[in-house]
Amino acid sequence: MSLIKHSMINKPKFKALLREVFAFLFLLLFILSLGYIAWLKFKLFQN
Repeated sequence: MSLIKHSMINKPKFKALLREVFAFLFLLLFILSLGYIAWLKFKLFQN
């Protein structure tokens, strides 16, 4: 199992894909946190 994982990670295509996935997840998390902060401010101003 670990051997298969190791050979997969060594592929440059897989590494590039992994990097893109991580970048996408980071961007998504960033947008979600910004939206959450904006929502909290909106809720505070309403009261």
